[in-house]
Amino acid sequence: MINQINKKRQTTSLKISRVFGRETDKGNIVELLMKTDEPKEENFGVLTIVGMGGLGKTTLAQLVYNDEKVKVHFDLKAWFCKSEEFDVAKITNGIIESVLGRRSPTFQFMYGKKGSKIIVTTRSQRVSKIVGNAPPYFLGGLADEDCLSLLWQSACVDDNHLNVHPELEAIGMGIVEKCKGLPLAVKSLGGLLHSKYEIEEWMNVLDSEIWELQEDESALCDVLESLVNIRLVRMNTYPCNFRHPRGYLKLYGKCIKAQCISLSGLEVVNMADIKEVNFKKNQFIEELTFEWDGGIERAVSEEEVIEYLQPHSNLRKLNICNYSGTRYPNWMLTMPNLVAVHIKSCNVLSTAGLGQLVVTFPQDYENK
Repeated sequence: MINQINKKRQTTSLKISRVFGRETDKGNIVELLMKTDEPKEENFGVLTIVGMGGLGKTTLAQLVYNDEKVKVHFDLKAWFCKSEEFDVAKITNGIIESVLGRRSPTFQFMYGKKGSKIIVTTRSQRVSKIVGNAPPYFLGGLADEDCLSLLWQSACVDDNHLNVHPELEAIGMGIVEKCKGLPLAVKSLGGLLHSKYEIEEWMNVLDSEIWELQEDESALCDVLESLVNIRLVRMNTYPCNFRHPRGYLKLYGKCIKAQCISLSGLEVVNMADIKEVNFKKNQFIEELTFEWDGGIERAVSEEEVIEYLQPHSNLRKLNICNYSGTRYPNWMLTMPNLVAVHIKSCNVLSTAGLGQLVVTFPQDYENK
């Protein structure tokens, strides 16, 4: 089974949480896999799952892959995630390594046992026509009821919370209706609202101008997913003037009126997105936190990232965690109101040249 992915979202894990509303789709695809009516000139079938980003194509493929009927029917299974670069040899070796647990000599995957099947997930109907030798399976959106269940799960809302805050039921339904059946959009918003039960916070999401993206569901989904990957940990208000469907990091520039903003997950960003940020124009920010994951390889230079994230001169406090650069950003000494810098697990340990700044190295750093 091959999942066609883009650089923004790479799905490799086969462990998935509870899935809502895809039992019928799973049953339909499992039934198609069991058929043995490939054309005579073909020795294996290629079934494509087609749909826009955020519909859950990969999740559905995972459900099918782990189905008991599939496990019994096929002697061997392999899962492989393909990047934007198409390389037959890499795909072949990836599949073989998935089966054997080791690398093998390079050769093209041209033949298979009669009845073998390949599932390819893709957004593109053109790709489906090229690689598929069976009618594509077009995936639709989730029903609102299933989206609501997914929202409750993602936001950690149970019956007890709904009994205490009955207004959440109507607000939640309003949010999922605007998500137009896109489970990733629902899950992303649920992540933003996780363990938040104040009605005002939910109403901020429901009434947000982010819904101006609703004419382009795929763009909306990309932006909402990015809000989870670059987690907005601490924010006073939601977007006040959001109009950038593809440049999601612009959210953290002049469009957000927040005194304290924390960005984590910076190890996975790319410079094109970082350059969309313009903190220098956001006069509301008084405290900034930049955090990288210490155990993940960086996609781009951390020194470049932190340099481009230069804030407005009103900044008073800066927190840096797991930064592995060898120097502080040049703008640190140009901040007239910056009075405190907190550093945790960083290679930059010297305070030389930082003037009157109060620099601390707490043992137990937390973003509070």
